[in-house]
Amino acid sequence: MEEARPTRTCAANARAGGLTPTDAVDRAAVQRAVAEELSTEPGQPDPDMVQVRLERTADLVDALLAAAATATPEIFAQHLVAESRAAASRGVPGDVLRRALTAAESALASSRDSLFGKALAACFACARPIVEDPPPPEQTRLGAHGAGGELALAYLDCLLRGDRHEALRLVREAADGGLPVRRIYLEILQPTQHEIGRLWQENQIGVATEHFCTAVTQLAMSQLYPRLFGGERNGRNMVAACVGGDLHEIGLRMVADFFEIAGWDTYFLGANTPAPSVVAAAVERRADLVAISATMSSHVAAAAELIARVRAEPALARTKIVVGGHPFGVAPELARRIGADATASDADQAIAVADALCAPGA
Repeated sequence: MEEARPTRTCAANARAGGLTPTDAVDRAAVQRAVAEELSTEPGQPDPDMVQVRLERTADLVDALLAAAATATPEIFAQHLVAESRAAASRGVPGDVLRRALTAAESALASSRDSLFGKALAACFACARPIVEDPPPPEQTRLGAHGAGGELALAYLDCLLRGDRHEALRLVREAADGGLPVRRIYLEILQPTQHEIGRLWQENQIGVATEHFCTAVTQLAMSQLYPRLFGGERNGRNMVAACVGGDLHEIGLRMVADFFEIAGWDTYFLGANTPAPSVVAAAVERRADLVAISATMSSHVAAAAELIARVRAEPALARTKIVVGGHPFGVAPELARRIGADATASDADQAIAVADALCAPGA
């Protein structure tokens, strides 16, 4: 469990520490510099390949600036690992990421002597070994959970064949046969979603297939939903939301469902929720806990803004805040920096953290 004490927002921390918040950087100018570099090559460039080279430029720059603003170069390194694997799987020449980083570094040269510039330098230092010696493709971990793993493989096969009805039947029969919903989530649905993400990242499936698979898993969770309410309620309630701009809701929905199983009353707001709406819902529900998901480093600033709004609402003075998502898994100390009470790496840990934070006298 990674607990944290409430602090100022990410931007306030950045200013207090001498770092520059990302909104003080001409993000578009950096993106243009990278795009111009990647569009230039000897001879007549292949338009399709140029598009492949440019399609992730914005994410690359956002990840760099977010990691520098929060002084967490390890987050940018993780982003580069994923980008390197994606580039290799799409046939992008090996020097493209190196050229992109060089262009970004040149565009940000004016920041070199500031503390923000030093944070940028740390990000570039972490990135260079990755682009010089790209990591091998990630190996699948699906099928590593005994009977649940076998079901996960069968479920994945149905998804990739586009057989929604058979996929849902497998899940329904597993539940009817006595497999607890918690295990279905942990051993079938969650690892399958991770595998779908890996297959997409490595260009083995397209966006349409990835979206179809995710939609089927959401249907599977919906048909399991009535089975969540058999236990005793504990009198606590939580509001769960993905920050504005974050469209990846399925992980947080699994977390909210685990809270239901554990006896909490949950109010799940889903993806891309504006901060004022989250605060209003928390006030209306008298939430004991607000769970916030930010799945990309570029969403950390939005999480910080949401936390600041919750802290500023007098009616939520006793409400606890737990954050989760990939950036906090890579750098758990980010939770403290942006003012959360704690972070958690998975649903089980989130419940344990929440129970401790909301215990009488805590």
